[in-house]
Amino acid sequence: MPEQEAPVPLVLLLLSACNTGFDAVAIRPIYGWTDGCTPVEITGRGFGEDVSATVGGKKVSGVTLPAKDTFDYGYSFTATVPSTDTTGYADVTVTTGDKSATITGSGAYYYIQCPGPGTMDGISPSTGVKAGDTVTVLGCGLRPDLMQVRLFDANLAQVGADLPLTTVCGGGQATFTVPANPDGAYRVALVNANGLILSGAPCLPGDTADTAYSCSDFPLVYGGAQ
Repeated sequence: MPEQEAPVPLVLLLLSACNTGFDAVAIRPIYGWTDGCTPVEITGRGFGEDVSATVGGKKVSGVTLPAKDTFDYGYSFTATVPSTDTTGYADVTVTTGDKSATITGSGAYYYIQCPGPGTMDGISPSTGVKAGDTVTVLGCGLRPDLMQVRLFDANLAQVGADLPLTTVCGGGQATFTVPANPDGAYRVALVNANGLILSGAPCLPGDTADTAYSCSDFPLVYGGAQ
């Protein structure tokens, strides 16, 4: 009597069904400045090596797929969103080969108007830096021709001369070179040509939740100091 083949487990059948087809499901984060340059992750299924995407009809840049031997391969990729002249929701369209899928409505990407020149959201890296390292400033309205970086020490005193910025991605990313300083924690701010702090005004020890809205700490830690 011939041996019967073992039935395929239901869980494998379900996984097989889930692993077929092509779709774009979500983009994270779901919002960013109109200046663009925001790194995002787009998830779905069926993404091939030729995957590309547009946000608001403009192509994203720097598309990167996970390694082929990872679980996420074909299900996600990272990219950088383009800039735009309009605010609000922008459709996200993903294409692989002759297939396209679009994320619309409240699940799409939302563009927010930059609140002003020299708006800083963060810096990277922010710890373990040394002289000569390159630090990226993230935000919007970044204009290297009109602003520079200033460092403050733990006592909120300016450290050294202001540092020049270099554009990386439109008004959304710029870099500066870390100067030589003793190990320790410093604060990063952006200043205009007149020395006025545009973003990153150090928070004073007495600032509270009610008063700290006008300040924001962006620490830059040299070496292993905390």
